[in-house]
Amino acid sequence: MTSLTQTPPAIRSILFALMMAVLLSALDKTIVAVSMPAISAQFRDIDLLAWVISAYMVSLTVAVPIYGKLGDLYGRRKLMLFGLGLFTLASLFCGMAQSMEQLVLARILQGIGAGGMVSVSQAIIADIVPPRERGRYQGYFSSMYAVASVAGPVLGGLMTEYLSWRWVFLINLPLGAAALIVAYRTLVGLPVPQRKPVIDYLGTVLMIIGLTALLLGITEIGQGHNLADVEVQLLLGTALLTLAIFVWYERRTAEPLLPMHLFANKSAMLCWCTVFFTSFQAISLIVLMPLRYQTVTGGGQTARPCTCFRWLSACRWVPILQGDARHKPGVTSHLF
Repeated sequence: MTSLTQTPPAIRSILFALMMAVLLSALDKTIVAVSMPAISAQFRDIDLLAWVISAYMVSLTVAVPIYGKLGDLYGRRKLMLFGLGLFTLASLFCGMAQSMEQLVLARILQGIGAGGMVSVSQAIIADIVPPRERGRYQGYFSSMYAVASVAGPVLGGLMTEYLSWRWVFLINLPLGAAALIVAYRTLVGLPVPQRKPVIDYLGTVLMIIGLTALLLGITEIGQGHNLADVEVQLLLGTALLTLAIFVWYERRTAEPLLPMHLFANKSAMLCWCTVFFTSFQAISLIVLMPLRYQTVTGGGQTARPCTCFRWLSACRWVPILQGDARHKPGVTSHLF
């Protein structure tokens, strides 16, 4: 990719479009949780209820690295517009679902679209912002997740209680359309690929199978199955074997989907581990707490957001402050 110089006004316009995309993808992790009891009551299906959230998370996780590679090959703008379009269309399918199976399938499509929005947004910032300033913009992005953590449960609770659970998905239609228009108008002049695309098809298939099997196995355990269950063993065994083949293949192919040398970078590994472990408590607050307050303590649809508002408000401002400080020499290690 060939980097192009962007003026400050152009960077601000692009940043606004990217933050809208990140906010939408994060919002759908939080806005749905408070509507789960209402969804279950209408469809009278408990078995697939957990998959309303899990399907989105699994498909998003698998899609992120694939979009990253495709963005290098075909250009970030095309992939961002595709992800936004798919996410918005899938939101319509979610709102129109007539069964739990249809809703889960629509959530898979939604996660695939959101994976592009998350992955390509980060890559575009690296294209247009010099390394010294990236910490500040990464802080802005991180603040969108905190905003979604506050706004998602509140909006989801209000719409479920006074309108319908379907509106937690239909609200994405005007927001997604607006983000799509802004992205189409602002994401111009981005770096474009200068070489013929070479896609690692086998690596892509192996990674999809391996990660999907691993996440499905973990989800099954979270739903009450144990390691002695044949289904769980089959999923985890498939994941282990497939991912081992994936790593072996990626080390030898000329155009790997996921370059293995990245795992030798100590800074990258530290960042990944930090995100991995902090996500445990974040997901518990965002997803599990609404169910607890509604089913155990008997709180209303909007009870949970009030209990976590102070913590989430702090999460809103800390990323921005850290982002401003991170571009100063010698500060990053102290922040960790």
